[in-house]
Amino acid sequence: MDLFTGFSKSIEYFLSKGYSKSEMYITTWGPGDKTKASDQTHSKEYLTYLRAFTEAVLKYTGASKFNVISHSMGVTLGRRVIKGGVVNAASQPFNLGPSLANMVDTYIGIAGATWGLVTCYTLPMYATCNSLNGFYPGYAVGPMGMSKYLQELNDNQIKEGDHVFSIFSTQDDLIGFGDIVWGRYTSVWPTVDAQKTYNFDIKCHMMLRDQTANDQYNLITQHKFSSPTFLSAE
Repeated sequence: MDLFTGFSKSIEYFLSKGYSKSEMYITTWGPGDKTKASDQTHSKEYLTYLRAFTEAVLKYTGASKFNVISHSMGVTLGRRVIKGGVVNAASQPFNLGPSLANMVDTYIGIAGATWGLVTCYTLPMYATCNSLNGFYPGYAVGPMGMSKYLQELNDNQIKEGDHVFSIFSTQDDLIGFGDIVWGRYTSVWPTVDAQKTYNFDIKCHMMLRDQTANDQYNLITQHKFSSPTFLSAE
């Protein structure tokens, strides 16, 4: 099974529910090559590209409100794109522009390492684990010394939309360690309204995106999960 197919499963589901292709816009932000995952950072290149893409969609559609579904590193990139403002976690600070949060109805983050990755504590040699704009989780509870990018992102109190949700699995094969970083779920950030936790139901990082299309749809259309917020197969 090819798990690197973007949001194709979600697109198929939304189409089956009456959405049209003209109502859905999708983009990747990097090379789309799984072998280069350890090289990716929250760079100016990716952030400014995603911001320009978002603004282009808004201009083209004329929409006054829109919804965002993000996955993996797309969560920590997408949140910053929506919040806007000056990004100081860069070799030279840059401004993404005004916040777009008042235009977002629903923001969904799926399996995003918003407090960093435990593996980045032990593997700091990888670019994606760097302490400026990577996933470095810090060196102690607090967290102390967390990536400057993640610290700025989580300290920013602008809510990403009217309704903000997190979907994640404690058995995620990429994030690992029960999704826990320094005593908290790394996939849940300060402005989240509600979260859905899969424990033993879905263990694959990519399948979590593909097999939760119904949740994504219900969150956007009804602002609630299709079943209890917390699930456990135990």
